[in-house]
Amino acid sequence: MSFEQINRVQINRIPHGLVPERTLDRNRPVSAQVTVVLLTFNCGHRLVPVLDHLRDLGLPTIAVDNASVDHTADVLRERGDLEVIALPVNIGAAGRNHGVQRAETPYVLFCDDDGWWQPEGLPAAVALLDAHPRLAVVNARILVGEQGRLDAISVEMADSPLPERVGIPGGGVDELHGRRGPDPPGRLSGGERL
Repeated sequence: MSFEQINRVQINRIPHGLVPERTLDRNRPVSAQVTVVLLTFNCGHRLVPVLDHLRDLGLPTIAVDNASVDHTADVLRERGDLEVIALPVNIGAAGRNHGVQRAETPYVLFCDDDGWWQPEGLPAAVALLDAHPRLAVVNARILVGEQGRLDAISVEMADSPLPERVGIPGGGVDELHGRRGPDPPGRLSGGERL
């Protein structure tokens, strides 16, 4: 699977108390509520299209480079439209924490260096997080290639054994509606329209 073929949508709420001066304002645009945290490692050769897609979202972006030994950090620094954190050692997925600490928005959108986001679902994700304070993660389907083939991990996540929590959309809500597996294209788990 090549990086051009993957679209991911996952937004995480920053835990209360981590940055206490942040407050939710439902009248603010998505760009004032979500920061992209991009995690990279040795991907300078393929990073420019990903950065272009992320720039087009119009969101603040923090790129965390996991001690790349290629020219990844240089590619990031040349952009000028994102903040760059160059870690001295590769700490894997924990590198995202450094980006979260620098974010100045109530929500964080995680992105890896092999994919990008489609903007259509972002307002819906923010609205869900605003409407459901106990909701911690919004994670939509991963579509691969020009045909938009559903990635197997999306099917696996839709079949999650996590228990239903009353009042929180997604996951077990599908079971209440007699469905298993992913929703039709354009819908979040639980039936909310993107």
